[in-house]
Amino acid sequence: MAIIRETLQFVSTSQFGHSERFVNERMHKYSPEIFKTSIAGETTAVLCGPSGNKYVFYNENKLVASFVVATHY
Repeated sequence: MAIIRETLQFVSTSQFGHSERFVNERMHKYSPEIFKTSIAGETTAVLCGPSGNKYVFYNENKLVASFVVATHY
């Protein structure tokens, strides 16, 4: 049930252009640096802040696989 709840919360905030609210709520609840969630059935790690960005950009296509979720309007 958490899979559906997380996805619905992400979609509902994103469709109104406020996806940062989804991220900020979880940063406050779990960790301001990294948290794990499930969106559209996919386990997703969210890296936040300068250290998270640095890790992603220095390791792009090495240790980190990135993708963009297709949206349908």
